[in-house]
Amino acid sequence: VGEIMESGEQNVVSDVKEQTSPVESKKKMLWPKILAGFVGFVVIVFAAAWFLTSGVGKAADQFVADLQAGNCNQIFTTTSEVFRENTPQEDWDTACQTVGPILQGEPNLVSRSVETDENGTYGEVIYDIEGTDSVTYKLTLLFVEKDGEWLLDGLDSSSTNEQVIGE
Repeated sequence: VGEIMESGEQNVVSDVKEQTSPVESKKKMLWPKILAGFVGFVVIVFAAAWFLTSGVGKAADQFVADLQAGNCNQIFTTTSEVFRENTPQEDWDTACQTVGPILQGEPNLVSRSVETDENGTYGEVIYDIEGTDSVTYKLTLLFVEKDGEWLLDGLDSSSTNEQVIGE
């Protein structure tokens, strides 16, 4: 590209782009790859954790569904030997029939985890469930794996609503 000057000479004007060295260019191209690799790693870790805890999650979801439906006998058949030794079925039925009608809200998963030690594999699933009494309850379910099946080993239900007295 050029322009003709008054003297008749042609002045060549060139667009000189700032050139980057090959090293700088490779560095710029490397960051997206590093970021993509990191994001991929995080996704794989979360997917693996979700997959590895899916068995206990399904057992816990079934427990909540049975509790809300009033299937107290069904729940008792899926409890561990230790649970049954410490909780007579009559006591379980009374507790289940009392708590089940209250915990009718949509269960919101708070956390789920699985641990293995020399004694076995254990799982914990925690839900927040809105009660029919407008109180939010924290339901913690403890499971033990026996012959590939997750059995209820213990549970705790407590209110997550704090009441302020005197105000």
